[in-house]
Parts: sequence; structure tokens; C-alpha cells
Amino acid sequence: MKCPKCGFEQNKSDSCIKCGIIFSKYKNRQKRIKEIHIEKTNNENKKKVSGLIMLLPLIFVFVGFFFYISGDSTDDQNNTFSNKNNLTTKENIKSKSPKESLTPIERATNATVTVITPFGLGSGFFIDKKLIVTNKHVINHDSNDLEQKRNHIEMNKKLIELQESNISEIRIELSQLPDSPRKENLYRMLEKKEEKLNRFISKQYEAESKLYDMESGGTKVVLKNKEEFDVELVAVSSTHDLALLQVYGTERSPLPCSPNDYELRQGDRLFTVGSPKGLTQTVTSGIFSGYRNYKGQKYLQTDAAINPGNSGGPLVNENGFVLGINTLIWRDSEGIGLAIPIEVAIDEFSDFLR
Repeated sequence: MKCPKCGFEQNKSDSCIKCGIIFSKYKNRQKRIKEIHIEKTNNENKKKVSGLIMLLPLIFVFVGFFFYISGDSTDDQNNTFSNKNNLTTKENIKSKSPKESLTPIERATNATVTVITPFGLGSGFFIDKKLIVTNKHVINHDSNDLEQKRNHIEMNKKLIELQESNISEIRIELSQLPDSPRKENLYRMLEKKEEKLNRFISKQYEAESKLYDMESGGTKVVLKNKEEFDVELVAVSSTHDLALLQVYGTERSPLPCSPNDYELRQGDRLFTVGSPKGLTQTVTSGIFSGYRNYKGQKYLQTDAAINPGNSGGPLVNENGFVLGINTLIWRDSEGIGLAIPIEVAIDEFSDFLR
């Protein structure tokens, strides 16, 4: 007899001499394994059929909905194609919305910057991708004022030395006095003098730091998006209140100039852009009042508000064309602002402009 497991031939019929299995138990176990396999296969088939039965209602619903939609689409197809030239979708309306495109005045604000110096702030605007025009008085502090500040600081230094010497003498006197009412009064006086001197020294330090910043420069510009960039002074006009700055690390679209045939007329609407009193990107409006000659130079007069901080900013028309550089206001008056014509700046800095 042949063993069903190892194949060994033998005469004994109840078990294998070689592998030791009992034939009857081995056959029963193999039979049970086969039954389990068949049972598992049947269960899997039942699950598949059951799942398919559960999906049938969803399939019928989906097919019915598909034919319903297809029918509507087929009915409307001819009308859709016949009227396609007359229909505008919501997406097209949105893409053509004027809100997505900047107005000329918004473009002007994008090209306008706040110029920050150690002694104050003003305005300017891109006249080229990396060049900014502003007023000379925005970036050049009055030399006489600087000299006055230097003299004031030196005088305060001497006063500090005198106070320190006086305090030192009081301390020596206190060390030699016995305990008495006079010593107590003198001690209280010393405390007040020291407190006053410390405040004075603190103000002196601030004044010296500010003077150092003013003498060492350190000008930067702030864009509309609040980004800050360092700038370098590349040119200063010898005849007009104009200066040219070069910015590093960025570039912007410059403000366009008016066409050659553009004629500015009295009553035309104008806009100023700048940072009056530190209020960045402020826009004010007015009209063109006329051309004025002031100290031998030609200016544009406008009643659009020009305040401290506006100096160097652009004067533009409704189309966003820059016409001038806001420069000054008439003292002891309201509504009289003067701007240098943009042609003057272009002529002054033509060597730097493309």
C-alpha cells in the first residue's frame, strides 16, 4: 500500500512506517479541509450576489436620472447653439467685471511710495522701473538746521558736566556732615538733582542719536503693500526742488506721462497721491487752477489738498497720467498748492531715464 502523504510503499494498511501517519485520520483531515474550502467559496459567492442585489436599486436610479438629464439636454441643445452668440455665462461676466482691473487712480497709488528719512517723511513715485522721483527737500535736510542742532547738543554737554560737578561737590559735603536736619535736606536736594540730571542725559542721548542718523543718511521707501526697501540718492537738481532715488530689491511699473498733444485746461479734475501726516496712499482731488510763475520757475496750481508729507508725490489726471510733482503750498492760505511740471523732472534726469 502507498502512503497518501509521503508515497512510501508498504504492506501495513493502517499507518505509514516511514512518516508515522494514521491513514484513516489523515484521510478524514483532508476531507475536512476540502469541505472548509468549499464552504468558504460558497460564502464568498453569496456575499458577491448579495452585494450585487443591493446595488441594483442604485443602478436603476442612476440610469433613470441619466436618461432624464440627457433628455433635457437634448431638448435644449438646439436652443443653446442657436442663442450662443447672445448668451453670456456668469464666468464671462465675472472675467469682464471692471472690479478685476485697476482704475487709473489705483494704478497711481501702486506707483507711489512713502519716503522715510531720519528727519521726517515725504512721498515719491516711480518714474522708471527702479527710479523714484521726489522733492529735494524731502531727502536733503536744511544745513543751517543741522548746524543749530550740533550747537545745541554741544551746549547741553557742557551743562551736563556742570551738573555732574555740582552733584559731586554735594556728595563730598554730605560725607563730612554729621547727622542733622541740614544733612537730611541736603540729601533730598541731591536726589532731586540726580533725578533731573538723568532725565536730561536721556534726552541728550536721543538728540545725539537723531543727529547721527541725520548726518549718516539711511533713506528708505515703503510701497503700498507695506514692503520696505533701501534707496540710494543718484541725482539732485541744482535748479529745481527735485531728487532722483534708485531702489534696490524690487521694481515697479512707472507712472505714465501724458501724451504730447495733451492740453491741460483750467477746471480739469486732478488728484494728488501721497502720505500727508504719515497717512500713506492718501488720495485727494481738486481742479487745475492755472499755471503760476513762482521765484522764476513754472508751477501747476491746484486746489487739491497738499499737506506736509505729500511733497514729492504725483499730481495725476483722471486717466492716471502724471502731470507734476507736488512740491509746496502757499503760506497762510488754503487750497493753493503748487506742483513742478513732470516735463521738468524728465529733462533734469534724462541721462538716467530709459
